[in-house]
Amino acid sequence: MKCFSPLLSTVILIFLLLPFWCSATEKIRFYKPQVYPATVENRELIEGVSIKAALLAERFYGDYLEVYSFKDDLQGRADFNLAINAVVEEDQEVIQVSLKAGNGEQVKSFAMVGGINRDTPLFLSRVVFYLWSSFHDYLSHENRKPAEWVDELTTGSVFTHLKVKSWIVLCHW
Repeated sequence: MKCFSPLLSTVILIFLLLPFWCSATEKIRFYKPQVYPATVENRELIEGVSIKAALLAERFYGDYLEVYSFKDDLQGRADFNLAINAVVEEDQEVIQVSLKAGNGEQVKSFAMVGGINRDTPLFLSRVVFYLWSSFHDYLSHENRKPAEWVDELTTGSVFTHLKVKSWIVLCHW
């Protein structure tokens, strides 16, 4: 019985460990949300939404992103920084999310107008991924040639075609 050659075992080991070396995750740090009016209830509400959104983004998009809430301890520098500004009033609630590249040169923003409910953290986690992917042009599409108009069918030709089909159906009865 032959043993594995050292070269073959090295190649197998490399392929087994390759996913760990090639993890291309980028770090996103959530800043502490800014809330207006800055009441205790509003701050607790938006901070809770921010923490849940960070957890959900880490869970759903962990293959691409390492997401750190403002309460997490991030060792080192983040690739992206996320700021949340919220206005929470009785008649209007607005959350504005800005993702800034680590070099500080580019900023992508998204605004959400509407009530804050239990689905807001999930929506914000998706917004985080959308903003991050827009830095990498993952959602951009090539310009395609627009659809071209073709000759229009006249009503008579459509009606004739329908009469022939209905006549065939009636003949089979």
